[in-house]
Amino acid sequence: MKVERILYKLSILVILVSGLGGAGMSIYSYVQASGWQEVVDTAHDAMNKGYSDCEGDPSSLACEFIPDRREAFESSVGRRDEYQDASKFWLNVSWAVPLAVIFLFYSVRWAFTGKFRPLLIGAKGD
Repeated sequence: MKVERILYKLSILVILVSGLGGAGMSIYSYVQASGWQEVVDTAHDAMNKGYSDCEGDPSSLACEFIPDRREAFESSVGRRDEYQDASKFWLNVSWAVPLAVIFLFYSVRWAFTGKFRPLLIGAKGD
């Protein structure tokens, strides 16, 4: 019984850490993606301004900087997408890991003890 309670408390710890940690990382990644979205918007506006300036005067310096502006735009889009993907991943971790730990704990508990009812720390008889 003592090992069962220790594993139960360890499971609760893992559930809390993975749930809160995953949610925190998801929020952090979402905020970073929002910041990169502003950079993407600025780079897109600069790229479009370069295209319009180049169309107005094809011999201007604006035409020479179009590849650099396109590269900056594509780079910032890539960083934004990385943070969006990370946000989705950590959001899934924040609910999937706790569910897996609960399932694993009670499956192993049932296999070794044959008990189905939930283990409560303050309950008598466990």
